Amino acid sequence: MLQQGTTTRFSGHETFPLRHGWLYKGLHYLNNGNELKNTNTEDAVRAVTYLGIGKNMVSSLRYWLEMLELVKFAKDSTEISKLAKRLVLDNDAWDPYLEKPGSIWLLHWQLCKNYKQLSALRWFFNYSSTQSFTKESLLELLKSDLESLSDNQQSSIKTIEKDIDCLLNAYINKVGSLKSVSEDSFSSPFIELNLIVNSTNKTSFSTLDKRSNLPIEVFAYALVDFWQTHFSSSKTISYDQILKAQGSPGKIFRLSQDGLNELLDKLSIFTNKAIDWTDTMGLRQIKCDTIESIKPIDFLESYYK
Repeated sequence: MLQQGTTTRFSGHETFPLRHGWLYKGLHYLNNGNELKNTNTEDAVRAVTYLGIGKNMVSSLRYWLEMLELVKFAKDSTEISKLAKRLVLDNDAWDPYLEKPGSIWLLHWQLCKNYKQLSALRWFFNYSSTQSFTKESLLELLKSDLESLSDNQQSSIKTIEKDIDCLLNAYINKVGSLKSVSEDSFSSPFIELNLIVNSTNKTSFSTLDKRSNLPIEVFAYALVDFWQTHFSSSKTISYDQILKAQGSPGKIFRLSQDGLNELLDKLSIFTNKAIDWTDTMGLRQIKCDTIESIKPIDFLESYYK
C-alpha cells in the first residue's frame, strides 16, 4: 500500500528516457548560467542549438535532472547539487561521461530513492514485488495501488501508460527478431544494469539477484543515505528494513537475500566493522555507532579515486 503523503508525477519526460550524454551537456549548460526552459522562444532556441536535441527533449532533460536530484529548479534560481558537481562538473570530476558501472548504479539510486513522489519508475522499484510481468499487468498493478490516493493525485490512464512505457524503455534492451541490436537499444544508461530484461515480446522479468557488479562503495553510499534519511536517531537498523522497506537498497537494487548478505559482509570489511551486522537467534541487525557523523559521499570518493 502507498504511504501517506505520497504524491504522483507521471509526466514531464515527454516519453523520452534519459539518454547517454544528456547529463554532461545539461549540467554544463546550466553551470554556464543558462536556463533549461522551452517556454520562452529565445531560451528554447538557445537550448536546442547548444544541446543538439529537440525542443521536447529539453523538457525531458530538465525532468531527469530534477528526478535524479542533481538539480533543484526554483522560480528564480537553479541549484546544482554537490553530487552533480563532483560526478560531472568539477575540473577533477569523478566520471563526467558515466563510463564506470558504479556511476549508473549511483544514478539509479538517486532516481528511485524518493518514493514519496511517485512516477511509474519509482513505484516499480519501491513498491512492486512482481518478477514477471507484461506492460498490461504492470499497469493494472499500479492502478490498483493508486486507488488509495486522493482524487487530486489521480492521473489519466493514458498518462500512466506512457510513464510505464518510459520505465520499460529506460531499463530494457530492445533486441530485434533477428537478435540484432538497434541504435536506440543503448540510448539509456540504465539498460546496462540489467534490472529488467525481456524474455518475449510481451513478458519481461526483473528478478531478485546478487548484483555482482554493484560496487561496495555505491552500496555503502546508498545504505547510509537511506539510514540517515529515515532512521537518523538509531544506531541499529533491521535487516528486513534494508531488504524490503520502500527507499531501501534492497528494494531499489532488487537484491536477493544472498546478494544482501554478501554486500553486508563486504561492507563490514570495507569499513573495518564500523558498519557491521549480526545474526543472533534469528534477529538480524546492522549496527553503526557513528552513523550520524558518516558522510556518504566519502564512500564515493573512495570508489572514484
